[in-house]
Formats: sequence, structure tokens, C-alpha cells
Amino acid sequence: MSSRVVCVGDNCIDHYLPPVNRRLVGGNAVNVAVCMQGSGIPASYVGFVGDDPDGALVLERLRLEGVDVYNVRVLHGRTSVTQVSLSPEGDRQFVREDMGVQEGAVFDEGQLAFARGHDLIHTTILGGTIPYLRDLKQGSARLSFDYGDCHTEAILAETLNYVDIAFFSAGPSSTEGITDLVDRVHGSGPEVVIVTRGPSGSLAHDGHRTYHCSATQVQVVDTLGAGDAFIGGFLASHLRSLGLQACLEEASRLAASACTHYGAWRQDRKAQWV
Repeated sequence: MSSRVVCVGDNCIDHYLPPVNRRLVGGNAVNVAVCMQGSGIPASYVGFVGDDPDGALVLERLRLEGVDVYNVRVLHGRTSVTQVSLSPEGDRQFVREDMGVQEGAVFDEGQLAFARGHDLIHTTILGGTIPYLRDLKQGSARLSFDYGDCHTEAILAETLNYVDIAFFSAGPSSTEGITDLVDRVHGSGPEVVIVTRGPSGSLAHDGHRTYHCSATQVQVVDTLGAGDAFIGGFLASHLRSLGLQACLEEASRLAASACTHYGAWRQDRKAQWV
């Protein structure tokens, strides 16, 4: 597979509170990179970690997964930590987030040039990359952006002109509002718009047709990272030139699989316990 992907943006230690008591590597950009690498797409990660044990753990885990971390900068200070709690049904809740050295960190030209050399750049609303989208699009790489549920008019106006593949999370809300969102976003630049709706499934729109996919049913342990696995699965399939329906189905399968264990990807053998 010649396609290369770089994921630019956030990483963190997901600190699961009692009774789970685990510390696992996560973050949207990191999780998508790991998923795509596991799907056979060579993946790199660009971001910032602290010069603390948590930062070393992030780099170690990514190397073990085969993700290139050469352009991760190690800064003096704390690596980002997110406190996570789980409901009895396995639904994750973010209790507290400390961005650590990522707060206000500045991507340098070397990192941006490296990213531009890839076939696809994936980033996220939490990645601190919005000021750099123009720079990232100076190359030939296509740009994927995960808005999550943060799609204010101001953010859309600032970003959509640079985005080729747009991901949104709408939850199991009414289809009327989603249709309006998809039409508006697609008309502003992105060639493909994807919306995940949790247990209500997902959809993708390319300007000609809207494709729908039901959620894959599994016994849920932890929903954290399911959306990131969905994105990784969709992008990996899309880079293989599969149709949008097939992309949604593979993404749904990987999202469901991510719900069957703690953390965004399986780290059982290397798990760090509190």
C-alpha cells in the first residue's frame, strides 16, 4: 500500500478512574493513526508530548504499534492527561482534561512540511491545528478533519475551505437537522461529509447520494475511542478506493470492535496500572 497518512494533533493519557484504574494512551489523532496502521496504511503521528514518564509512554506505545513518531516534539512539562469514568453500560465520560504541553504549542515548519508530504492529513478540532490548515493545504495532500460535535458557524467558516473529508458526530438526533448540516457543509468545500450517530448508525454524503449504515451490535465494555476507530476504518477503506457504502460498513465494524475492550485500541499486554 503506497498511500501514506499523517495524523496531526492531540494525544493524551486516558486515566480511567476507579473501579477501572488504568492509564492508557489515547487522543483522536493518535487513535486514528494506530487504527490506520493496523489496517495496513502506513501512518505517522505529529504532535507534542512532555518530557515526563507519560510522554515516554505515548512514544513507546506508538512505536510498538508501528506508527512513525519521528516528528513528535518533546517539550519540557506535562503530557496531556484526561480523566475518564465509565457508566455501568460502558459509556465514557470525560471528567477532567489537562492539556499539558499541548496548550499553546506551536507546530514548526519542519513538522508542517513533513505533514504536507503525505497523501492524506488527518486532524481534529482538539488538535490545535486550525491556524495551520492553510499551510497544510499548500501541498498535494487531501485533508480530513474531525469536528466531533463542535461545529459552530465560526469554526465551519474558518475551516471548510481547506477540508476534503469532514467528520461530524451528531448522536442519535433527528435526521432533519443532520440533513441540513450535511448539505450546508458539502456546499462549502468538502467532497465527502460523514456523520456518526452512535447507536443510530452513520451516513456519508458525496454530493450525489447519501449512504446509510446501521451500527454494528456488540457487548459494550468502553465506548471511548469508538469514533476514532470509525474514522480510521473509513479513511483506510477510502484510500483503497472502496465505495462509500463499503467504507461505512468497515468503519462501523471497527468502531464496534473498539467498544469491546478498555481504551481506544487493545493495549492489554502492555497496560499501565494505577
